[in-house]
Amino acid sequence: RQSWRHSHQMHAVVGAPSRVLAPRRAPRGAVRRVVPAKKPPLVVRAARHGDDAPADASARRPRLVDPSNESKKRAATAGAKDIPVETCVACGGVGVVECRACGGKGTLAAGGFHAKNHVDMANVVGTNWTAHRRTKGWRHFECIGKSPADKANGKPRASVHLAATCDRDVTVWVDVKELKDRTLWSAGWKQREDLDWIGDPDQPGGAVAVPKPGAPCVACDGEGRVPCQRRGCVNGAERVRKQREVIERTERTFKKVIKATRGE
Repeated sequence: RQSWRHSHQMHAVVGAPSRVLAPRRAPRGAVRRVVPAKKPPLVVRAARHGDDAPADASARRPRLVDPSNESKKRAATAGAKDIPVETCVACGGVGVVECRACGGKGTLAAGGFHAKNHVDMANVVGTNWTAHRRTKGWRHFECIGKSPADKANGKPRASVHLAATCDRDVTVWVDVKELKDRTLWSAGWKQREDLDWIGDPDQPGGAVAVPKPGAPCVACDGEGRVPCQRRGCVNGAERVRKQREVIERTERTFKKVIKATRGE
């Protein structure tokens, strides 16, 4: 044993490399400890000395102040007139914006939330259509054929073959893009009272049909304007609060009327 110690001491003196131990592995199921990251140092500066500073200049010591907290205190203590109120970019300070659902009209289009006619090319043959302008003297047509798009041969869009309902010899090819336009065509056979008309029906071209407006917009209650929902808009938040109060008041009134009716 003494000989081993002596040899170990000799190796240490001579500078022979000692044995390097492998790091010990953590047992299975052990919870791994996460070392929290160090927070960055707080930047501080010396505050200016005011009237409450000591008279002796040698006794003055700089007071450390956080600039962010100091600016918050200054804004809180300042008057409301000194703090400018930013105008909302979305509504311009009015508190209301245009309804996106109806585009500010207050009513939906003829197809509701669908801006175009639906044309299913797989089942388009046999469908009925109404032209808003007289086409070859007729308005009611039926699809009897179709031609798909062929960009390789210079045909970028598909088209459908329509035949007049009262005269099957009168046919016309209509582009699918034009057929989807609600201002030019309506799906189905529309009657005179189903559409609005502009112009004189006795003219050669006849009167021009216009789709009737749809139902009132639910999002804006038919007003075309909705309260501004932009974050930080004071007027918009006030309008939303008043609108909620009106709804709650109306609900309470209805509940009272229903209770009174049931009691009688």
